[in-house]
Amino acid sequence: MIRQRLARFEPAFAVATIGQQVRFTNEDGIYHGVFSYSPPNQFEQRPFPPGHSRVVEFKHPGLVAIYSPLHAGMRGKILVVPDPRYAIPDARGEFKIVAVPAGRYRLFVWTERHGESARELSLTAGEVARADFTLGPR
Repeated sequence: MIRQRLARFEPAFAVATIGQQVRFTNEDGIYHGVFSYSPPNQFEQRPFPPGHSRVVEFKHPGLVAIYSPLHAGMRGKILVVPDPRYAIPDARGEFKIVAVPAGRYRLFVWTERHGESARELSLTAGEVARADFTLGPR
């Protein structure tokens, strides 16, 4: 769920998996709408009153920039990922993805400033893997 509160999207960044529905809830005392021109996940939800919500289903992976048709400063981002095994790093930049079966994987890391980076991982049963990423200036 993304709240529309104090003329902001909260959170301003969210992650969704392909096929997941995201609910936009208007918790302000004013009308809000939400739209995106990000291909191929374009959508438009016309302004709706306080206390109401709208649902959008994301069918394709990628970054979706969201905006308000009424409030130019309202901006947010949703990263649509193909797999439910993802993590958002903590304040130190660390993350864990648990219950990953043995196998070969490609681990992707994305930041707004640095874009996407990837590492190949091969996991055996019961193993804890570590992947370090150094993201330079951009």
